[in-house]
Amino acid sequence: MPRYFFDIDDGKRQVHDVIGMDLSSADRAMVEASTLLRTLAEIRQIEGRPGTTIVTVRDCDDEKIYEGSAHLEG
Repeated sequence: MPRYFFDIDDGKRQVHDVIGMDLSSADRAMVEASTLLRTLAEIRQIEGRPGTTIVTVRDCDDEKIYEGSAHLEG
Protein backbone atom coordinates (compact mmCIF):
# COMPACT_ATOMS: atom_id res chain seq x y z
CA MET A 1 0.00 0.00 0.00
CA PRO A 2 1.38 3.46 -0.86
CA ARG A 3 2.41 5.86 1.89
CA TYR A 4 1.27 9.50 1.92
CA PHE A 5 2.53 12.41 4.02
CA PHE A 6 0.42 15.31 5.30
CA ASP A 7 2.24 18.61 5.86
CA ILE A 8 0.43 21.38 7.75
CA ASP A 9 0.99 25.15 7.62
CA ASP A 10 -1.21 27.38 9.78
CA GLY A 11 0.63 30.63 9.09
CA LYS A 12 2.58 30.45 12.34
CA ARG A 13 3.78 26.86 12.40
CA GLN A 14 4.76 24.37 9.73
CA VAL A 15 4.62 20.66 10.45
CA HIS A 16 6.48 18.41 8.02
CA ASP A 17 5.07 14.88 8.28
CA VAL A 18 7.88 12.33 8.45
CA ILE A 19 5.74 9.35 9.50
CA GLY A 20 2.99 9.31 6.87
CA MET A 21 0.01 7.05 6.47
CA ASP A 22 -0.50 3.94 4.34
CA LEU A 23 -3.58 4.42 2.17
CA SER A 24 -5.05 2.54 -0.76
CA SER A 25 -4.88 5.40 -3.28
CA ALA A 26 -4.20 9.07 -3.92
CA ASP A 27 -7.97 9.64 -3.87
CA ARG A 28 -8.12 8.24 -0.35
CA ALA A 29 -5.25 10.54 0.67
CA MET A 30 -7.24 13.53 -0.62
CA VAL A 31 -10.24 12.45 1.46
CA GLU A 32 -8.00 12.20 4.54
CA ALA A 33 -6.57 15.67 3.82
CA SER A 34 -10.08 17.13 3.56
CA THR A 35 -11.05 15.54 6.87
CA LEU A 36 -7.88 16.90 8.48
CA LEU A 37 -8.59 20.41 7.15
CA ARG A 38 -12.12 20.32 8.51
CA THR A 39 -10.86 19.23 11.94
CA LEU A 40 -8.16 21.90 12.03
CA ALA A 41 -10.67 24.59 11.01
CA GLU A 42 -12.99 23.49 13.83
CA ILE A 43 -10.11 23.75 16.32
CA ARG A 44 -9.27 27.25 15.04
CA GLN A 45 -12.91 28.26 15.50
CA ILE A 46 -13.08 26.90 19.05
CA GLU A 47 -9.82 28.66 19.94
CA GLY A 48 -10.92 31.90 18.26
CA ARG A 49 -7.92 31.96 15.91
CA PRO A 50 -8.87 33.31 12.48
CA GLY A 51 -6.56 32.55 9.57
CA THR A 52 -5.72 30.05 6.88
CA THR A 53 -4.56 26.46 7.28
CA ILE A 54 -2.96 24.61 4.37
CA VAL A 55 -2.56 20.84 4.13
CA THR A 56 -0.21 19.49 1.47
CA VAL A 57 -0.17 15.78 0.63
CA ARG A 58 3.02 14.18 -0.68
CA ASP A 59 3.52 10.67 -1.99
CA CYS A 60 6.44 8.37 -1.14
CA ASP A 61 8.47 9.97 -3.97
CA ASP A 62 8.04 13.36 -2.25
CA GLU A 63 5.79 14.59 -5.09
CA LYS A 64 2.96 16.94 -4.11
CA ILE A 65 -0.33 15.30 -5.09
CA TYR A 66 -2.80 17.60 -3.35
CA GLU A 67 -2.98 20.91 -1.55
CA GLY A 68 -6.07 22.19 0.19
CA SER A 69 -6.78 25.13 2.44
CA ALA A 70 -9.39 26.30 4.92
CA HIS A 71 -9.84 29.94 5.87
CA LEU A 72 -11.58 31.17 9.01
CA GLU A 73 -12.62 34.83 9.20
CA GLY A 74 -12.38 36.58 12.54
